[in-house]
Amino acid sequence: MNYSGSSSLFYNHNIDDEEIKTIISEHKQGKCEFNKVTEYLAPLIYSFPKLFSSMDEDSCGSFFEYMLTRIEKMISSYTITKVKFISWFIIVLRRSFYNWVKYETSNDKYLLSLNKPVNKDIQTELINFIVYEQEPVDEQKIEIRKIMDTLPDNIKIIVRLHYFDFFSDSDIIQASKIFKLDINNLLYKYNKIKNAVLYRKNDIFSLQEKLAIAYEKYEKLKSSNQKLNNNQDFVKAKKKYLKRLNELKSSFTTLTNKEISELLNIDIRKIANLLFRGRKMLEEKLNKYQKVDNPQEKK
Repeated sequence: MNYSGSSSLFYNHNIDDEEIKTIISEHKQGKCEFNKVTEYLAPLIYSFPKLFSSMDEDSCGSFFEYMLTRIEKMISSYTITKVKFISWFIIVLRRSFYNWVKYETSNDKYLLSLNKPVNKDIQTELINFIVYEQEPVDEQKIEIRKIMDTLPDNIKIIVRLHYFDFFSDSDIIQASKIFKLDINNLLYKYNKIKNAVLYRKNDIFSLQEKLAIAYEKYEKLKSSNQKLNNNQDFVKAKKKYLKRLNELKSSFTTLTNKEISELLNIDIRKIANLLFRGRKMLEEKLNKYQKVDNPQEKK
């Protein structure tokens, strides 16, 4: 990675010093929501990894999501002075960027997208666990779809597209109305995406079979009484098993932010923002649903 980005690049963004300071001041006085600050700074935050380190769009989306959970606390510590806001904010972004890289690598994540395979131990990722990790349970899928129906219309469409198995042909009509898109053009692009997702699923099914075979061989050798460290067959079996496991972890059937952006003809930064908000809403609603479904969790 090249971390030597020139700071002059960032000053080309339309950050008017007086305007951003006014917005921050109004927010601190309770005259406007923090969303107004976020929306003003979003273009610079989103593009920072690309400007600073030549990263791709998926990395920009991942960094943007990272910043959305922290930006309000950062801005609350900002004191308005004669020094330009952008001078302070670039330092904050650089420090956040380095922390984000450490955070991603320390958690064995790829610096790619928000749509990487899910951790089924995390509440927000219950959906992918149900849909892709085990046989789909109709009753659960119906309940999740009902929960999705309670989201704001524009966010609901984005979330369903992200978790693509919950997006149906009937949602196309609503999407065309909400985002003012030509229905024929939208259908054409949607069908292309459906085919692409089908190919991904076939690849995943194949990987699951290969993983099962590799795991079975690994466990069989592991349970033997031989000295494992010196057993070349065991070392090879373990290596193949871990390789297949990592291949499966890095695969996904959800739609990327870029795919959703191209389908709906919406800026990818807005997609990242809407998806982040939608997943947070979904997490809260799924938490409530699971507590009702599992009363012992209330204790």
